[in-house]
Amino acid sequence: MKWSALVGLCLVIWAGCGKLEIEVFTVPPMAPRVAIPEGWTEVTPSRMMREQKQRFEIIVEGEDGNATAVVTLTVLPRKKDMALEQYLQINVNRWRGQLGLEVLPKDANVKDNLQRMPVLSESAWMMDANGTSPTNPGEPLRTVVVLNPLAHATWVFKLSGDEAAVQRARASFMKMIPDWK
Repeated sequence: MKWSALVGLCLVIWAGCGKLEIEVFTVPPMAPRVAIPEGWTEVTPSRMMREQKQRFEIIVEGEDGNATAVVTLTVLPRKKDMALEQYLQINVNRWRGQLGLEVLPKDANVKDNLQRMPVLSESAWMMDANGTSPTNPGEPLRTVVVLNPLAHATWVFKLSGDEAAVQRARASFMKMIPDWK
């Protein structure tokens, strides 16, 4: 009796559904949803930045023409072999470079250059820095970025661009971060 049940099970497995090939489907994850503030336009994230989940452009009319800023939500895989301080320092130095600022000295405590964001989690940090464009000297830039390291990923909320546009968008940006899911 046991032998015939085993043979029957093998026949069922061997016969399968009659298809000779395996089909694989990739379902893209849904982008996080958040209420879009007035004046912000959602745009498709860059194909080069697969980790980028949502992107907005902001255009503010100014005295010298239009000022622009970009808001992004990027979800990066957690690097388990890297200490949080090292991860923060690498990213802070990258963003400082984008603002034409010098990198932090290796012996600097990166957290002295950041603010805590306990509204998100005990390990969330914010950097708010002004600088100038390395490619267009004299152009004032600003970046506000919040990193929220979680168990398996780090959520990076970033507002960057012309200083005037970032200043006008900062309150809306900070208000929506806790609701961005």
